[in-house]
Amino acid sequence: MMRVRLCFTKGPGVRFISHLDLLRTFERALRRAALPLALTQGYHPRPKLTFASALALGATSEAEYLDVELAAPVPLGEIVRRLNSVLPADIRVSAAGEVPAAAPPLMAIVDTALYELRPLRPLDEGQWERLGSVLAGLLREKSLLVERTTKSGTKQVNLRPLILQAEVSGDKIAMLVRSGSRGNVRPEELLALLGQEPTGWQVHRVGLFIAQDDRLRSPMEEAGVVVDGS
Repeated sequence: MMRVRLCFTKGPGVRFISHLDLLRTFERALRRAALPLALTQGYHPRPKLTFASALALGATSEAEYLDVELAAPVPLGEIVRRLNSVLPADIRVSAAGEVPAAAPPLMAIVDTALYELRPLRPLDEGQWERLGSVLAGLLREKSLLVERTTKSGTKQVNLRPLILQAEVSGDKIAMLVRSGSRGNVRPEELLALLGQEPTGWQVHRVGLFIAQDDRLRSPMEEAGVVVDGS
């Protein structure tokens, strides 16, 4: 058995495919790449895949993570080469590493995300200044409540403790936020609090991280050897 961690990008050409479609894309690619997949039990065996975090529809990313279990070892460089030969052009595996079989699942350890938000229509200097002022005001608040609809009904969530950093920087808003099972901030929620229409902005996820010992660690640091896929 071999557990492989993949870092991959999701470009503009595939930003409107859903998380479920992304899962199916990787399942097909893994089979077309003729990799020895470990399968689930039951009447409909599926490859054992675990994503770090679902990416919102319409967003792009330069660092998504996926764990794949193989039934037999394959050289990491060969895995990257085979997958990139069959994946769509705007999905590229940028790195691969082997992680211990007993390592905790990605969803349990990834807890921080860095985003860049850019307007689809350019803003002038005055608009950026006003946006920066509103953002600074929000960050001075102790509570930023938003409503979320779940299967059990509507609930209020306080985003303020989950926003680690946020600033207007050049032609974008950069935000470092909690992401994962212990709490998350959706970029469209922050945009709405800023008085912006979320559909007028492009969301790009720069990276996913593990917050540990006062620093942000890449999920690839869990792997002993990492092969660059570029």
